[in-house]
Formats: sequence, structure tokens, C-alpha cells
Amino acid sequence: MDDNLPGIRGLLFGLKAIPQEAPGVVIPVPLEATVTHKEGTAQAPYAIIDVSYQVELHSWLFPEVELWRNPPGLLPACQDIVEGNARTRDAMRRLIEKAERGEPLPKSLVQTIDQAMKTMLEALSEMIRVWLPEQWFGLIGGEHTLTWSAWQALSGVYPDTTLLILDAHTDVRTRYLGLQYSHATVFRRLLEASTPPAALIFVGTRAVSPEEYTYLQAHPHCHVYPALAIHRTAFCGRLYEWLNELIASIPTDRVYLSVDLDVFELGIVERAGTPVPGGIPYSFVQELLYMLVRHGKRIVGFDICEGGATGTDPDLAAYLLFDLCCACVASRTTPAQRQEETDSSSSSPAATT
Repeated sequence: MDDNLPGIRGLLFGLKAIPQEAPGVVIPVPLEATVTHKEGTAQAPYAIIDVSYQVELHSWLFPEVELWRNPPGLLPACQDIVEGNARTRDAMRRLIEKAERGEPLPKSLVQTIDQAMKTMLEALSEMIRVWLPEQWFGLIGGEHTLTWSAWQALSGVYPDTTLLILDAHTDVRTRYLGLQYSHATVFRRLLEASTPPAALIFVGTRAVSPEEYTYLQAHPHCHVYPALAIHRTAFCGRLYEWLNELIASIPTDRVYLSVDLDVFELGIVERAGTPVPGGIPYSFVQELLYMLVRHGKRIVGFDICEGGATGTDPDLAAYLLFDLCCACVASRTTPAQRQEETDSSSSSPAATT
């Protein structure tokens, strides 16, 4: 890597990598078949990759991680999704039009969309399984149903995993527009799976339906930390104490992170599919990643979803992708190694000038 030149545009972080030799892999997921508000997230993975060569490669969070020496491998998008998304999206538009006119939802249309979604998501799961357990993986979407695929792959390898979900919404509806497989039902499907996650912890929540609220309050393996609680603890100067309490509530060593870009405040993200005011700052997510690793949690994978392909969304997502990749690498070193490498980095001439 020549520090006096930008990376190669079109490569992840501008770096060449062989997936089979990389510490982890990143998979673009150009899926927006069941989106019900603003479209455009299917193009977000390509936009994120396109701008990622502009990301500076020193990690302030994990200075011991030199990602440029052994970068993650970039895989092609799942072909079933590439071919099936547009066709399924057309069917979904017809379903949305009928719902918005107050007309009955045709069962045949609902079944067609559900079957197409299941086929695409299962194909993505199979693609992920190839890389487990030797490597971690990251998905860049695309709509939030991609987390279903991630868990289907992970549950056979790491069933004792907690899902840490940063999202303005909880997505635990029983069905939405009659659909089982929808961006609004994805976490209900995981909780009803034959092997559900050890726990689902929602952070930054601020938009739920009454039925979702009741369901989550009663579920023993779900914990919700609304954005309002984050803001209040910050106002009171208790944010670090609150973060420690949050991490203490994670019952497993392994964690999968799912980040819907609408978790951030409006203005930080400009093209989220379902924007909600009152979100969290980017620095909060960085501190959360730092504390997860320092508390010994192992990050087995992640996804970034529901952002737009224009404005500043791809730039934010590219830096988030970098931070998540570094967190995955850092979480695989021992505490002693992390301390030794951090001390070495801190004592370098660059750090002391």
C-alpha cells in the first residue's frame, strides 16, 4: 500500500484481497423486495464499495488492527438475489398499492412474494455457510431481511450467540402486508426459529407498534434499550455506566451486530428507507464497539442495512463498515495481545509527537 496514493476504486477499501486468505469476507446484498416506504437501498451496497477506497485505514478505535495488511475479502452478490430482487419488487409494489387503497390483499400475490423471498434468503444463507466457522462475515444491504440469512447460517455453528440490533424499529411483527418474510417481520422469524438466538438486544429503538411493544415486554429473551434512554443517560453524565450495564446484559461471549442506518439521527443519514427523528450519534456506536471488544465479546459477524445509495449515506456506511471489520479482527485477539499491541502503538513516535 502506497500511503501517498488513494486506494484502487472498486475494491473494498481500495485494497486487493483474496477471500480464501482473508480474515473475513464481505458480501453485498442488493435486496429491497419488501421495502414499504423509500426505495433505493438495493443500490447501496455498490455505492458503499465504490466510496470505500476513500476511507483512511488507521483505526482510532483499535490501533492494534492493521487492516491494510490483511484486509477482508469482497465476494460477489448472491446471484439468486441479483436475479430475483427486481421481479419480486414489482410484485410488492402491486401489493402495496392494494393495501394503500384499502383493498383485500390477494393471497396468491402474498404467497408469490413470500416464496420468492424465502428462496433468495436461503440462497444467501448457503453462500455464508461456506465461510464458517473459519472466517467472520459482514453483509452490506439492502433491506433488513438479510439478517434472517445471517442467522440461518450462524445458528448451525454458533447457536449460543446474541444478536445486538441497532435500529429505530424492532421488526417483530407477526406478518406485514400478509407477508412472513418482510423487513418488518425479520426478528419475529428469528425468535420463532427452531434454533433462536440466545437473546435479541435492541439499541436505539424509537418506533414500535403497540403489538410489538407488548410482545417484546413479555418475551424473556428480548431486551430493548430505546434511544430516549441513551439521550437521558448522556444528559445525566452516566453514559459509560449505562453502556457497561448494556454489555453486562449480553448473556453470551459471541455477538452478531445488525445495524440499520435509521438508528442514526436524521441529518447523519439522509436516505434511510424509514427515517425516524431522535436517533443516536455515530460516536455512540464507535464506543459500543470499543467496549464490546474490551469486555471480551467475540464478534462473529455483522450487517449494515437500509441506507441509501446517494447523499452521505454511502460515506457513513463505508466508515461504519471499516469500524466493524476492525472490531471483528480485534475481538479475535486475546486481552493480553490487545493490551500489548495497544501499548506498543501508544508509545510510537507518531502517538507522542
